[in-house]
Amino acid sequence: MSSDRSEIEDCFEFIKTKQDQGYDLIFFPNPGNSGDAVIACATIQQLEKRRIRCTLARSGMQHKPSNYYIYSGGGNLVPFYADAAKVLASLSRQKAGLCVLPHSCFGVDSVLQLYEGDHTIFAREATTQHYLRSLDARHLTIKIDHDIGLSLDMEDPRLAMPRTFNALYGNAGRGQSLCILRNDCESVANPLLAGKNSIDISNLWPKSLLKNPASTARMGQLPQV
Repeated sequence: MSSDRSEIEDCFEFIKTKQDQGYDLIFFPNPGNSGDAVIACATIQQLEKRRIRCTLARSGMQHKPSNYYIYSGGGNLVPFYADAAKVLASLSRQKAGLCVLPHSCFGVDSVLQLYEGDHTIFAREATTQHYLRSLDARHLTIKIDHDIGLSLDMEDPRLAMPRTFNALYGNAGRGQSLCILRNDCESVANPLLAGKNSIDISNLWPKSLLKNPASTARMGQLPQV
């Protein structure tokens, strides 16, 4: 499946229009692995670059009609995980406005079809775009943009890449191949690679940014609710 490149829209320009309309923007980082941490940090970098003011969401926060919610990009709107679905269910009860940043989605028809507020989802690839278009979700607006993780500024001094990778890579031995296979619920077994050295790089980067709201706030100077 392909997507017309002319359809690509800048997700940050979209949420900036919400700020310009006077909404208070509330950001939900997507809990998960290193990939989700990369996306969350790249998102914070872009918010700073575009001068978009956001407040970090946290458990127990009170909804206000002036709030507009932003859920971080990634791949959480799938049957494997429940984090994003729980957030959407909670916001739906408030009929809250929501933008899901570039995401991969499938198999969550009821979550999206039953959402009661205006919500916009940015697909990060054509497969998700086609899936979303197949749904009968009356409040859903579908857009597409690039994966935000691709914009990560690696020169940002606040980022500390793991030393673990070098240590594990060294253990592979010179002249030997090293596989980087997933070993979680998204992994796909490959018998051709059985018994080979493998590192799940998605688990190498510290996840504290996503598990600790205060750490995420310090990364982007985001105020906490």
